[in-house]
Amino acid sequence: MTIGQRIAALRKAAGLSQEALAAQLGVSRQAIGKWEADASLPGIDNLQELAKTLGASCDGLLTGAPPPQAGAVGPAPAREPVLSLAGAKALLAEEQRAGQKRHIPLYAALIGLVALILAAVCVIFYYTGAVRRMQSQVAALSGRVDGLDQRIDQRIGSIESSIRQSLEEQASLVANWNLAYGAYSAQAATAEVRVQATPKTLAEGMTAAFLFTLSDGRAITADASLENGVFTAAASLPLTEGFSLNVSFSHNGISQNQQLTEEYDFKGRYSYRVTPGMLPPPSARYSSLSPDIFYTREACELPLEVELPFLDGELLAQPVRGTLALTLGGKVVEEVDFSFTDNVDAFHPDSTQGFGRAYYTVRLSLEEKTFTLPWKDEYENGGWPEGFYTLTVTDSLGVDAPPLSSLTGWDIPAVPVS
Repeated sequence: MTIGQRIAALRKAAGLSQEALAAQLGVSRQAIGKWEADASLPGIDNLQELAKTLGASCDGLLTGAPPPQAGAVGPAPAREPVLSLAGAKALLAEEQRAGQKRHIPLYAALIGLVALILAAVCVIFYYTGAVRRMQSQVAALSGRVDGLDQRIDQRIGSIESSIRQSLEEQASLVANWNLAYGAYSAQAATAEVRVQATPKTLAEGMTAAFLFTLSDGRAITADASLENGVFTAAASLPLTEGFSLNVSFSHNGISQNQQLTEEYDFKGRYSYRVTPGMLPPPSARYSSLSPDIFYTREACELPLEVELPFLDGELLAQPVRGTLALTLGGKVVEEVDFSFTDNVDAFHPDSTQGFGRAYYTVRLSLEEKTFTLPWKDEYENGGWPEGFYTLTVTDSLGVDAPPLSSLTGWDIPAVPVS
């Protein structure tokens, strides 16, 4: 039997309620309830008063020992209940048990908290994996959606293009048209063009004219002749950068116009192009024993890509001669003349009819050579002389094309030698 159980039994044997006992001891009813439930122990003072009120000794309450009998041999009992060594031990043990009992909820709470943390960690790991899987699924879905959007955009673009083309065809005044490039005059810097247009609806008495608006603002009109339902005209145009072409159909005093095309490289069609490769810069050296700087160019080869226009198997404009000049420190130290025609004699453009472009390569071989420049004080501070190549091309009319500057471009530091 515990201390609490003995207190409750003695209280009931004395015919006291918890409220009545609490009133006699001067404590609350809740304190009596905790004592009897072994939730707490009465203090020494309360223990003595409790034992006196219930007619028991302190040892009797704590250990269950019976009270001393009347007439027993031994010293007379004290007037106040006395706590023996056994009672003190019992009280201490009960306090330890109560303390352990009080700690049980704390232990349980700690265990519950640990379990909750572990559960939370498990949930976090689970949902982290789930989130990653979801992110992967979302990324895959996003990729599929982007692909679908792209296909939809392409489809819409195709539909829009088809609709636009259909509307343009419906609104077009011509069933078909054609523009051909013809003879070229280098002396006059003009080229002939021939244009044809077939109207969708040909009415008796209809006339047509073609309007060329040049890139420099000039306008040239060519009246068309009608043959087999097709209007045809030819015009000699100055070699401007480009032009726009319109057709105008007139019938019964009413004119209708439509743009046919825009040409952005009209002059380029009849022009040759020379595209040079790259040349390595010469190396430089100097010595304290000499007042000069010495430049040495290794033997090398300069490729020149040539693009020529041709018409009906005959070449039009083409380069004839070329000069490659090497400039060092503001002084031309070498000029190499060469011929393009020597390289193009065996070249035959496509023999098919019409206008086109032909290509070939000229390879200019340069021998190893050493050049000398006098030393200048400014070289002491790193102001080394500039060096560059310049290519000048002359065509069949003796006209020099603008020098090609793509070969320009390096400073040449000299390396000291003993």
